[in-house]
Amino acid sequence: PTVQNTRELLSTNTYQKGGWVLHMLRHELGDSIFIAGLRTYYATFHNKTASTNDFMKMMEKVSGHDLKPFFAQWLYGKGQPHLSGNWKYNVRNGKITIQLSQSQFPLFSVPVELGIYFKEAKRAIEKVKLDKSSGKYTFKITGNPEKVVLDPETWLLFEGESFLQER
Repeated sequence: PTVQNTRELLSTNTYQKGGWVLHMLRHELGDSIFIAGLRTYYATFHNKTASTNDFMKMMEKVSGHDLKPFFAQWLYGKGQPHLSGNWKYNVRNGKITIQLSQSQFPLFSVPVELGIYFKEAKRAIEKVKLDKSSGKYTFKITGNPEKVVLDPETWLLFEGESFLQER
């Protein structure tokens, strides 16, 4: 289909989301593979016309990963995850349990990093995969946590709330 109004195609949201998608793809593939994919894409399509599908296929070829689900969710789907959660620390067994939920529809399948912060500016990062409406994750940790932060390194496009400690 042809776009009659270029403002529909070339909006601030289009460029900002496109930048986020590339940022998330870089994190998913790793810097060296992502850069190799960009260089191969550029060398192949320099001074030629290319589509998003061409880019996806080139990144799949270089990475060896099936990126169709990633592109379907982030480029061709709508919205982004709406995440919330809470956490509880069990002093007796030294485990933290984190409850994570997403409230939008359709549901996303996303890797979520959880920053577990302790005194003396120490932290641990745990990575989980959330692919349903909610998940419960338990980790053995050393020390009493002060807070839990969603995506502490800012890799994921999402809307979220602060994690509250469950009392």
